[in-house]
Amino acid sequence: MKINRLALIASAAAFCLLANAARAEEPSAEALVDAMSALAGKPQNVRVAHEKGVCAVGSFAAAPSAKAISKAALFSAPTTPALVRFSIAGTNPKASDKAKGSAQGLAVSFDTPDGPTDVVMISAPFFVAKSPAQFMALLESRAPDPATGKPAPEKVNAFNAANPETARQFAYLSARPLPASYADASYFAVHTFFFTAVDGTRRAARWLITPVAGGATLTDDELKAKSDDFYIAELKQRLPGKPVMFDFSLQFAESGDELLDSTVTWPATRETKPVGRLTVSAIAEGEALETCKTGMFNPLQLPDGIEPSDDPILQIRAEAYAISQSRRNK
Repeated sequence: MKINRLALIASAAAFCLLANAARAEEPSAEALVDAMSALAGKPQNVRVAHEKGVCAVGSFAAAPSAKAISKAALFSAPTTPALVRFSIAGTNPKASDKAKGSAQGLAVSFDTPDGPTDVVMISAPFFVAKSPAQFMALLESRAPDPATGKPAPEKVNAFNAANPETARQFAYLSARPLPASYADASYFAVHTFFFTAVDGTRRAARWLITPVAGGATLTDDELKAKSDDFYIAELKQRLPGKPVMFDFSLQFAESGDELLDSTVTWPATRETKPVGRLTVSAIAEGEALETCKTGMFNPLQLPDGIEPSDDPILQIRAEAYAISQSRRNK
């Protein structure tokens, strides 16, 4: 797969320069990255989110009906090369794959004729905050008390009581058995995007990604027998002999649906259409591996035919990712 690494780096640098006056009262992307790093003990040369992961390559085959939804090249090309990264939430490179309540991640960069198109997803339909300010307040509530080295329960409880929506992701993940592998997780992009067809039809939608394998899960006894790195080990053992496949769909909003709050889901009754299938065929090597390790998956890196919403968490992500990328690649 041909990857233009210089273009990716230039794109990241460009997003670092974004100046959004509408976010004047929100914390900066740099402040958020600093807070996430501080909460993790200020580790060096790591991603501040989803540090532990594994890179792979594959291809995307668009569904026949996809080009009627968006004029994006991703939906019109027969197949598109893809760079893929599976991960575990958090800053710790040694985080256990067995931790309940922790999200799995799936990030994909599609190498389309129009340039890279990135989609960033987690294994829950919610993010933990609806705005940068709320996310900063969440991080501050979890800061260790100097006297104990642990978060102060009264601060955590006060924040949770005032911001119940921030608990939805953890509650969702904690209530479900862990997927048996990265290949068995369902993933959600959580943010709203706008998809524009050739005829000008423009619709708000959210990405939904489901495993073709069927979504096997682990019992508590099965989980106990696993190593802390079983997801990566399983994927490396599986590939390339048994490709991993995911179906990509779009769930469309209706009037009154919340478009800018990623802590809110839409009713399951909303129209959903398939747009293609991702096949992950091999563990990344060479240039693809280097790009995956040193680069970033930018949810605002989009082609003509797909636009981001004004969701404030979505809008600040690219800048935060670029800051984290620049620090870990020094």
